[in-house]
This record gives sequence, structure tokens and C-alpha cells, in this order.
Amino acid sequence: KKPLACSLHEIAKIIGEEKAEKELLGVLESFLKDPVKSYCNKTHFLDDEIKYGAIQNLALFLKVFKLEKRENMIDIFLELQDLVIVSLLTIKERSKEGRIRELIARQIDKLTMIFTQETTFRYIAPISFKLCNDPVACVREEAARKIHALLKALYNSNEVIHRESVIENIKGFSQSNRFTNRQA
Repeated sequence: KKPLACSLHEIAKIIGEEKAEKELLGVLESFLKDPVKSYCNKTHFLDDEIKYGAIQNLALFLKVFKLEKRENMIDIFLELQDLVIVSLLTIKERSKEGRIRELIARQIDKLTMIFTQETTFRYIAPISFKLCNDPVACVREEAARKIHALLKALYNSNEVIHRESVIENIKGFSQSNRFTNRQA
């Protein structure tokens, strides 16, 4: 499973959009939803590695599809948002989830380039700002480095409120009482 999860984007490029949608989209979703076993079970770490591999090149995988198909794949982002929230709530138990959140943060810029401004604002921006508040420093730093891409993607938006909302969130970090937020 792990080699397949890590190379799903390359397979999608080779087989093309139509076959990738038919054959690989369900595989990606199953990798993201792979139930995490208990710590007593050795497969727990393998499950993390499968999710890690699937998320690692998510933007490249989604890039294979036309814009309207990508827009219909929003449920993947809802899964990612749930993954970010759940892993933040259980951070003391699951320290490896920080790696997965860092992978998501690394792709913020790529994700903003392959989606519409509306999708970027509604789905990618909330995930990005959650990652900027992450308890793991490398995740916060990576997300903060990519926020410029979010602002750039929304800069020419017809919806001025999108751009202003992102700017207000950025200002909020600079005025935070917490050092870790000001640092981001």
C-alpha cells in the first residue's frame, strides 16, 4: 500500500484523467480514511505512512484533473480538515500526525494555484490558518511560509471580503498574546 500511496500522482499522470478518476480516486479516499489501529498493533505506524504517502503529493494528483472535476473533489479537503482537527485534538497521543500536517502545509501554495478563488477561500484558507496555530513548530513555520500564496491567490478576487479576511487573519497573528502566533 505504501508504494502505491506515494506514487498515486505519477500513476494518474500516466493513465490520464478519465481512468484516474474511475480507478484511483477511490483508492486515494481509502488511503486517507484508512482506520488507524491502536498503538498495541504494529500496523498503526504503517497506516500513518500510507496517509503520509497519499497526502505527500496530493496537489500533484489533483492537478491531473480539469478544474471543474477538482472543484467536485471538495470532500477530500473536508477529510483533510477533519484529519487536521482530529490530529490536533489528540496531539499528545499521536505525535506522528505532525508530519502529516506539515505535508499539508507544504502544499498550500500548490493547492491555491489549482483551485478557484472561492474554493481557496472556503476550504484551503481555513486549513492554512489552523496549521499556522499548530502546536508543532515546524508545521506552524511551514504554514506561515505559504500564507503569501493564499493572499496572492485571493489578491485579484472579485470578492474583496476574501482578501480582507485573509489580511485580518494575518494581522491577528501579529497582535496575538501568544509568542508562537506572533512568530508565525
